[in-house]
Parts: sequence; structure tokens; C-alpha cells
Amino acid sequence: MNVRANNCENIIKMDGLFSKAHRECPFSYYAFRFHQQSQMCGEKTGETKWKQLFSQGASTFDSKAASMGKSALCAKLVKDFPMTVKF
Repeated sequence: MNVRANNCENIIKMDGLFSKAHRECPFSYYAFRFHQQSQMCGEKTGETKWKQLFSQGASTFDSKAASMGKSALCAKLVKDFPMTVKF
């Protein structure tokens, strides 16, 4: 699995978002690939930067859940990312 540095920031943010969603939504499945790629990116970005980006991703979940409703956001994530999360 080759992770390019310019993709790393997005991958870490997505992992933050999906990790938060996995805790907040009734998902039965969360593809571990984002988390694995995110960890590999963390080796490139360093722990401080990784934590900051991961936190930004989790915050994105919170702000979207606040604006559209948590259940609507959970349903949208399943629809938009069927290979990543499932109910």
C-alpha cells in the first residue's frame, strides 16, 4: 500500500471522520483501510501533525451532524462510502 504524502492529510482527516462516525453511528462495519493508511501517513507527518489532522476530521463529523442531524449524516456516509462503512 503506497501512500503518497500529498494524500496523507486527506486520509488522516477521513480516518478521523470515520473513526468518530463509527463511534456515533450504528455501523456494523468500518473498513480498516483508512485507519491503516492513516497510521502509515502518521509516520510521514509526525504524531503532532497526525493528531491535529485526525482531530479536524472528527470535528468535521461533529459540525456536519449538528447542521444536518446525526442520523442523516450516518445515512449519507453509508450512501457515499458503501465500501467503507455499512449499517
